Amino acid sequence: MDAKRVVIVRDGAPIPEYLPAADHPVVREIRSGFRFLVLHAGNIGFSGAWETLLEAARLLENEGVGFLFVGDGARRPQIEAAAMGCRAIRFLPFRPPEEVPYVLAAGDLQVVTLRRGLEGVVVPSKMYAVLAAGRPVLAVTPLGSDVARIVGRHACGLIADPDDPAAVAAAIRGSATTKRN
Repeated sequence: MDAKRVVIVRDGAPIPEYLPAADHPVVREIRSGFRFLVLHAGNIGFSGAWETLLEAARLLENEGVGFLFVGDGARRPQIEAAAMGCRAIRFLPFRPPEEVPYVLAAGDLQVVTLRRGLEGVVVPSKMYAVLAAGRPVLAVTPLGSDVARIVGRHACGLIADPDDPAAVAAAIRGSATTKRN
């Protein structure tokens, strides 16, 4: 194949006209009473570092930090089973399209995750909707991924190693502490 014929088209997201208020009933419902919410909205598929996120949630379980997974996917049943017993982790089904802005507004950090070895193969397009909603990204991805490069270059969130639950927990803890102060 002639390399000149290959074109990369980056995904995009519409900019919302307004961001929902934090006290909106749908936002409060999605927050599930957590003081600080780490939210993943979308596909719970094969490319995410789910076990790392679950272990980070366990490390933060007694610190008022909640993890909410909104959506479905091939790995959801296994991830939901692995999360059993952790009070800091909850799952919700997909919300109707008109409620997506409320879902995005509910999270203090929006997770975009990618397992090591998939950078360059998988580019999570959900990041663009998160950025369009003005929310900070928690990039649980290898440093060489497009997501980590964008987050680092534009200071629009945090980056944590997808193989290091303690690093993910430390990044979240720092963000939660900053929000409190």
